[in-house]
Amino acid sequence: MLPREPGAARTARAAVENWLASAPAAVRDDARSLVTELVANAIEFGRPPIQVRMERKPTYWLLEVADVARLRGGA
Repeated sequence: MLPREPGAARTARAAVENWLASAPAAVRDDARSLVTELVANAIEFGRPPIQVRMERKPTYWLLEVADVARLRGGA
């Protein structure tokens, strides 16, 4: 869970970088950009807490960012 503060994007980006340490450079670059943008949007437009979920699948990596409204099934 991330707080609704500017440093949250940096925290999420660091977690994604660590999680994808063995991934190809292009995947790491794309994931860093995506998580930064999604967390920034959740901070600006969502409601805390903000959750980042990362999961490795056999053929892809799943990266999901949600705020409390999304977590509770809201719009």
